[in-house]
Amino acid sequence: MTLPNVKWGIIYGVILCNARAMGEFGAVSVVSGHIRGMTNTVPLHVEILYNEYNYTAALPWPRCLPSWP
Repeated sequence: MTLPNVKWGIIYGVILCNARAMGEFGAVSVVSGHIRGMTNTVPLHVEILYNEYNYTAALPWPRCLPSWP
């Protein structure tokens, strides 16, 4: 009964969550300098693996990020 009432709230929440995640990735990329081989963070490492078409190596990393302290 309540799901139809909160449908738009859930949709807006998903949109805002994705927008924040993209903004955080951009900030990490700019602040770290994105110097390949010297500065490396998990999001940048996933991007490098994804750009090299190494999907099997890139897939497990995003699953670990939410559990990282």
